[in-house]
Amino acid sequence: MGRAGAPLPLADGAELCRRLPECGRRTANTWQAVAEIAPRAIAGQQSIALDTADGCWIDGDETLLAVLVRNLVDNAVRYSPPLARIELRVERHAGQVLLTVEDSGPGLSPPQLARLGERFFRVEGGEGSGSGLGWSIVQRIAAAHCATVRAQASDRLGGLAVHVAFGAAAPG
Repeated sequence: MGRAGAPLPLADGAELCRRLPECGRRTANTWQAVAEIAPRAIAGQQSIALDTADGCWIDGDETLLAVLVRNLVDNAVRYSPPLARIELRVERHAGQVLLTVEDSGPGLSPPQLARLGERFFRVEGGEGSGSGLGWSIVQRIAAAHCATVRAQASDRLGGLAVHVAFGAAAPG
C-alpha cells in the first residue's frame, strides 16, 4: 500500500522487495501501525476491534511494518462482506510480539491457504484489483524482521486468522 492507503503500484511492490535487505533497523511501536489502519476497515463498513498490550515493541523498520499491517488489513477488508468483524490484536508472549489479524469473512479453502505468498496469486471474489503481491510482500517483510507468518481458519470469527510472530525488543 502506498500513501493514504492507495495500493502500491506493481513496480513499487517489486522495489520494496528488492530493498528489504538494505532497511535500517530501529525500534518501532506496532500499535502505531495498527492504529493507522483502523479507518480503512471502518470505511469498508466492517466493524473493527483493536486490542493492543503495553510493551509491544519490535526491532524493525517502521515503514515496512506499516506496509505489512496495511496489507493484512487491506486483505481482511477486501475479502470480507459489509458488516463483517475484523479484529487486530498485538500482544506479548514468551519473548515475542504477536500480531493477529482475524476476520469473519468467507475464509480460504485449504488449496488457497497453501498458495498464499505465491507472487501474483489472487483469491477470486475480492473487490477492486490488486497485483497479487500483497502476501508475498508480507512474507518478505516478516522474513526481513526474523518473524514468522501463519494463516489458518479463524475458530472464533469464522473467516481467516493471520498470525505474525516477531522477536520482542526493549522500548526506546
